[in-house]
Amino acid sequence: MQMSNANLPRGAPTPAKKSTWPVRLVVGVIVAIFIGHSRHSVSSRDLAKEASGQQAVSPTASSEEKQAVGLIAQIIALHKEGDNRDTAFEKTFVGTHLLEPATFSSTAVASQSLEDISAYCASTMDRINRTQIVFSQLKELDTDDHTDFSWVDNQFKASREWCSAAENLYQYASDPTRNIHVSGGIVRLVGVDGYNERIAAVNAASKKFAAADAAFKEAQRKLHQKDGTTPSDYGFKP
Repeated sequence: MQMSNANLPRGAPTPAKKSTWPVRLVVGVIVAIFIGHSRHSVSSRDLAKEASGQQAVSPTASSEEKQAVGLIAQIIALHKEGDNRDTAFEKTFVGTHLLEPATFSSTAVASQSLEDISAYCASTMDRINRTQIVFSQLKELDTDDHTDFSWVDNQFKASREWCSAAENLYQYASDPTRNIHVSGGIVRLVGVDGYNERIAAVNAASKKFAAADAAFKEAQRKLHQKDGTTPSDYGFKP
């Protein structure tokens, strides 16, 4: 089966000063599944441009091509939705100072940080779930039982684990009985061992995500190379 891909890598969750860490979606997987099944002559670039509205779908297009274009268009829309959510999250206090001591400066601040992270993670998980529904629909077109998309699943799984660890940390910090505050640039609270355990869990999840993300981007790079598509073919800036 011919493999193909769009641009769309996401950002990794890290304890850096500023990080974007939602899951960006993989348009090219859809193109790959369709081309692997279709008996008609249609290029990856044509499918991408049709789905992004840059090119009209041919009147003679098969029902399979039309179905694939519709599903690719859904993924493009999900990606743009994610971009908008990323931008909004980055403007929040915790989005700007993710995992920094400032986000643990008081119970109220930790609680607000938890609220913003939980909302962001819920939105991200919802997009993952909707993407997987689209993938399941497309796999009905896939006649190649050996297609390996584990790099997509692994990145999605790592995203879920990072969100779970981050929410657990801020949930712990926002408990009023912890009396959390910052002194001399150091986070201080009742139950410091539990806090350190949760920080370690977030750091471990960050490393796992970074590895999954690197594999994700490398797989996309190779698929890009094979199908010759570019971000602009999908309506995105290079």
